[in-house]
Amino acid sequence: MPHHDTTDITALKALAVLPGNGGTKGRTPKLASVKVGSADSVYMLATFCFDLYRRLQYVAKVARPLAEHLPPEIAREMLADNEVIDGGPGWRERAEAAEAIMLRLHEELSDDWERELERAAKGSAH
Repeated sequence: MPHHDTTDITALKALAVLPGNGGTKGRTPKLASVKVGSADSVYMLATFCFDLYRRLQYVAKVARPLAEHLPPEIAREMLADNEVIDGGPGWRERAEAAEAIMLRLHEELSDDWERELERAAKGSAH
């Protein structure tokens, strides 16, 4: 098992709270606050996208001490996926590429997530 120093453990603990600390407009209704298809609904979606990206940036800041542990094959995959998404001539093509990559990653990871979630729900140790 790899050695983790106190900084690594602190970073991991922080990851547990960063993604969901309040959310945009907290517990207020979202869909009822806009007319779907209106300019305001587009801005609402943009706000959520930008806010999600902001939260991921906080996660990245906290996880910096763990960066040296990034496996080279995952780094190469990330760079290749960035090229695919950024290589699209327009936003539609970029969105379609991002969706395809998202679905590929979900397919790759979802069985493990489900298994771990069920294990945790039962209170089982590894």
